[in-house]
Amino acid sequence: MNQSVRLLCGAALVALPFAACKKDHYNPPPPRTIQYQLYTDQDFSTDQHTITFRLTIHGRNNVVFDSALAPMLIRDVPNKAHQLVFQKLVPPGFDKDTLVVGFVYDIKDVGESSVPRTPAPPASA
Repeated sequence: MNQSVRLLCGAALVALPFAACKKDHYNPPPPRTIQYQLYTDQDFSTDQHTITFRLTIHGRNNVVFDSALAPMLIRDVPNKAHQLVFQKLVPPGFDKDTLVVGFVYDIKDVGESSVPRTPAPPASA
């Protein structure tokens, strides 16, 4: 009997690490990043109007992200060589959704642009 107890304990000690180390090999997809690039290729050097840009991300039925940049004069919107670049991680829960991404701008005493309507495709699975 003493021999069988030792055998059972030895078998349990050998089997225990294998049972305890069972791992789920799920690798979550990498975070989805959206990059905004703000620049112009037109000459607005004489335009003194104030412009305010908003970075937006819209889901199907909700606003995921909406953030205003500091107001600037239109003449100060940079060219491509000096573009402003912003990166935004898509919050958890929206990483597989089709999103509408873009800029909305408001020119003082002129008006506001419309919200972008072109969806960004969902991240590939």
